[in-house]
Amino acid sequence: MYAVVTRVKVMPGTMDELAATFRAMHPSTVEHETEWRSARLLADRDRDLVTIVEIWHSADAYRRYASTPSFLHAMSKLERCFDGAPEVSITEVLADFEHTSAAAQGIAFGPG
Repeated sequence: MYAVVTRVKVMPGTMDELAATFRAMHPSTVEHETEWRSARLLADRDRDLVTIVEIWHSADAYRRYASTPSFLHAMSKLERCFDGAPEVSITEVLADFEHTSAAAQGIAFGPG
């Protein structure tokens, strides 16, 4: 499993526009991507910085996806909010935890 982390500075006042565009477009861009797992859009509003974390079954699957017309179209819409070029890194996921999956397996996360 691989994490694709994209960081980009956005123009002041465009964070909500970018988020709305991402929410509207992203589901349709990955709906036929069988190796896509999840995506999170994170915002550091104090620094106008956006981080997108996507989980893919393989790095090659993401690379193929990143050259598709649907991805390129979505990026052209998102780029309207960018204040510079995005930085993209692809790294192997060595551990993955979610509260719901851990709870289902009986793993405790502290008191309660």
